[in-house]
Amino acid sequence: MTRPKSKNVDYFPHYIRKSPELKLIMHKHKSEGYMAYYKLLELVADAEYHYLSVKTEDEKNMFELGMENCAEEVVKDVIRILCDRGQINKEIWKNHKVIWMEDFVKKFRGVWYKRGKTLPKIDSNGNLSAPRNLQEREVKQSKKYTLVDYDSAKDEFFSDDIAVGDIKKKYSLSLQRLKNEAILMIKNFSKKGEWIEDFEDALDTWLLIRKGILEDTQQRDAEMDLALDSIIED
Repeated sequence: MTRPKSKNVDYFPHYIRKSPELKLIMHKHKSEGYMAYYKLLELVADAEYHYLSVKTEDEKNMFELGMENCAEEVVKDVIRILCDRGQINKEIWKNHKVIWMEDFVKKFRGVWYKRGKTLPKIDSNGNLSAPRNLQEREVKQSKKYTLVDYDSAKDEFFSDDIAVGDIKKKYSLSLQRLKNEAILMIKNFSKKGEWIEDFEDALDTWLLIRKGILEDTQQRDAEMDLALDSIIED
């Protein structure tokens, strides 16, 4: 009997440094807000494909069970704050009663990558796209792609300060190093004749694969800086 395929995650990182959203929640609701915030993250992480629907009566009851010991008004305000701060997709929640936390879901990219899957996604109508096999990603092969063909996607990504800042922080990279890695990734796609459908997703996956290489490079750079400093001091 084959083992059932996982459609959620068993854990997520609990960072010591509090996000601005959590600080605001704790300022308003103290420890109960803290509890409600992490209970909500647990429900999203545990939901099938991290798609937390609160539409039907059964779903509402299950949500209430998951948020037990948290006052209803606190839970509502936590959701409001996360919607206003862009951590929950406000329109999807308002129109479809689905809690979708794009940035939180992206933290699971490594888990889904190890499963050989893409991240789950939703469209503007709240419809879920289940993860696809990585090898089944649509590949455009109508022509041989040159580096110039990817320029618009690259420029669009680097014009998004939030997306760039998130990846720089995640992998501890300078802007120039990130641009260099993006060029390497583009060359790799061009060599294989593959199109980049989602530049941010592709770059994040590329950096995840190369993480060990990057860490080695950063260590060599740090050692070189120390060596240069000692020469200057002498």
